[in-house]
Amino acid sequence: MGYHQERQHSKMPFGKHKGKWTKDVPTDYLKWLVLNLKDQASATYFAEELTYREPKLKKPIKTSVGS
Repeated sequence: MGYHQERQHSKMPFGKHKGKWTKDVPTDYLKWLVLNLKDQASATYFAEELTYREPKLKKPIKTSVGS
């Protein structure tokens, strides 16, 4: 199984959509997570999902960490 498929078939461990498959989490919520998470690894994980969903994002959304 590829990395994207693994991400799609993992469940949200926290938050408003806890327990949902990543593939079922709304894109707007993923954007919010990327911009607001303090944990850089988690923010990057969700930014990669956003980049897959919206190929026009040529570079990951800037996260709150390091801003």
